[in-house]
Amino acid sequence: MSKIKIYVVCHKDSFVPQNDLTYPIQAGTALSKQKLGNMLRDDSGVNISAKNKSYCELTAMYWAWKNDDADYYGFFHYRRYFSFADEIFPTNAFGEVLLDTNRDQTTLDKICFNAAQMREIIEQYDVLAPAKGTFEVKDLTIYDQYKIAHKIRDLDFVLQYVKTNYPEMASVCDSCMNATSAYFCNMFIMKKEIFHDYCAWLFEILEAHEKNCDISDYDIEAYRTPGYLAERLTNIYLMYLQKTNVYRVHELQRVLFKDVDKIQPLYPTQTENTGKNIPIVLAANDYYVPYLSVLIQSFAENCTSEHFYDINVFHRDITEKSAEKIRTQFEDHRSISLRFFNISDLMKDYLTLYLRDHFALETYYLDSRQNS
Repeated sequence: MSKIKIYVVCHKDSFVPQNDLTYPIQAGTALSKQKLGNMLRDDSGVNISAKNKSYCELTAMYWAWKNDDADYYGFFHYRRYFSFADEIFPTNAFGEVLLDTNRDQTTLDKICFNAAQMREIIEQYDVLAPAKGTFEVKDLTIYDQYKIAHKIRDLDFVLQYVKTNYPEMASVCDSCMNATSAYFCNMFIMKKEIFHDYCAWLFEILEAHEKNCDISDYDIEAYRTPGYLAERLTNIYLMYLQKTNVYRVHELQRVLFKDVDKIQPLYPTQTENTGKNIPIVLAANDYYVPYLSVLIQSFAENCTSEHFYDINVFHRDITEKSAEKIRTQFEDHRSISLRFFNISDLMKDYLTLYLRDHFALETYYLDSRQNS
């Protein structure tokens, strides 16, 4: 029986369904104040965990390449999985199947997320890739999209590096960059020999970029350039594998779960002197994230270093991208802990009151007598 390891890359404590083939792993552990329990970490052995701010989920991939052994290596995100079902589900333009939560066994059964069915499919192929998606702008090419969203000089460098050092891939580079659909999110499942070849190729190119291209003055979003480049390089590698006509490559739909936050009691953040902890609770939605950022910034600039401020944001729809931006903004502030709690499940039995132009903070419980 093949040893299959699918790493579910996490950067926060998230709900990951129990499955004999999946292994949650904390990415960027070396930079995190919190060591997540019940999962692997990317800061042991040979690792690049400290590069997580720029390499993103690739630090977990690098760790698996250098430290773990399997017949198949796979990579999911804490919110993104493959569907192993025969049914083809509706998707957004990005190519993702949108589902509410992965805590519901009925939903997991719908995408055949169980080890036996997953194994049956995985062992039929050499590579499993996510079904391709497109960009929001119709007919936009991979190259042009990168040029609009990022600094094109970085992509130009790695493309030239591939063409110079791997001339057999030159034509694939051009056809890939001119394509209007792409494999997104650095997700896949590969046989061991392919995965090791891919990693050696990928990290060689990214190392060359790191040595020759200075990104130290990039903003927080652009500083993730190695991760963005890897996503485009993965497209080149997968297209090249298909061109060789040697490997069995199969595509599976990519599933995005909206809510994966763990439902757990809210405890105070542990500090050296808990007696000086001051808890603060805020409520916001994704629209008000810029205002939330300003509020916390003002607070950070005026708070005293004699106390530790445990800031907790209750919400229903703040995206992970928005939350991460604010976390990054305050991650080096020694007197502040900032946590986000999605309360959707906890509040599902309550009726929300809406006021003109505002989201009311008050809710009323609907008990059995009110529903009768």
